[in-house]
Amino acid sequence: MNPHKNRNIGADFGAETTGLGFALIRLQALLGGLVFVLLILPWPLGARELDEFATSIFDRTHDRIKKVLSLHDEHDDLPDSSWVPFARDKNRNADKITALIDEVIDVLETSKINELRGLYIEKEEQIALLQEEIDHLRQGKITAPMAEDSSGWTPWVKTREKYQKSIEEKIGKIESASRNKDAIVEKLHTEFNRIGIELSGEQVRFFLSTISEENIFCLCAVFHNVKQISLQFAELARVSGEDVEAAKRYYGMYTMMVKVLLRAHDIFIDEIESHYVPEVRKILKENAVLAEDTKLLMRKEKDQECLDILRLNLEAQGLTDRAGRLYVQHLGEQKRRLQQNRATLYKTYRVARNTYDTAKVAANLVALLNTNIRDLNALQKLQLPDMIPFENRELQSKFEEITLIMERGE
Repeated sequence: MNPHKNRNIGADFGAETTGLGFALIRLQALLGGLVFVLLILPWPLGARELDEFATSIFDRTHDRIKKVLSLHDEHDDLPDSSWVPFARDKNRNADKITALIDEVIDVLETSKINELRGLYIEKEEQIALLQEEIDHLRQGKITAPMAEDSSGWTPWVKTREKYQKSIEEKIGKIESASRNKDAIVEKLHTEFNRIGIELSGEQVRFFLSTISEENIFCLCAVFHNVKQISLQFAELARVSGEDVEAAKRYYGMYTMMVKVLLRAHDIFIDEIESHYVPEVRKILKENAVLAEDTKLLMRKEKDQECLDILRLNLEAQGLTDRAGRLYVQHLGEQKRRLQQNRATLYKTYRVARNTYDTAKVAANLVALLNTNIRDLNALQKLQLPDMIPFENRELQSKFEEITLIMERGE
């Protein structure tokens, strides 16, 4: 996840905040529902055709997950730490597992949802650039000559009429980009519903307007793709039939996928704690200093026109303060919900891991039994020893006596 990409947190406060509180309630419903995508059962039942992204993702993650499982199986047998350079120990092994899981998460974030989100951000950036160009053109228009003031044919002179034409062309492009954004929102709404997450267009727009939107969209993609891949592991285990070793391996890989979900939650929670909330609080602090400066200027200012401007500034600063506090509240609720989901997910991971460890023992027992059966089959092929010919009845009686003594342990 790269939550800092394509998003300026300061810009979010320029958006309308009146519907944020209502949307925050809906946010809880979304994140609360996410956890049930995979977590109802310790093994997904049934299998179905993977979608276009999941097919590619399965191929790209299979070897990494298999490696994670191998490192996981070896972990308990490693020393806690080692002073020998490059020697394996629990700390280095855990770092390897985390690095591989992060690579898997990067792949799992691939989805139609994130493709559409990228297109939406492109349109946002296009509109922002066009608005900057319009501001520049309006500034140039102020000092430009009128067409009738230009003497003769002077194509190099940009008149007010030419500036206005350029402005209107760019306004048209903004309107076209805005329509494209609306179409993308509708496609996102459809895609969310397709993967089992019911969102309205209003909710989609809300998520797209928040600083944590990338994390939310990526988490949705990770959940969906983990579900798809886990169903594939279930199918592979089913078709493996009586191959206990194969079934154990695929269930182990499923267990590691649950571990991936835990890591995805940890990344999101850390981003909220270490980046989003501190950045919002920094904006609030700077805004508070600015508001105090505005109040000081108002107490000293005598000119009514300047006072009116300062009053408007103070109102804008007050709106920023309210939006910022609401933002902190929103992020805190989001963090709380993620922590709840993670707690439920961790219980599922423990059950999955216990089941996998049980499967490992069973697989080892089956392997031992198979070895014993092979040994027994080999023994069956051995010939019975030749009978000892007794020279007389007395010798036979003594032989039987010795046998009886051995049986009694005397």
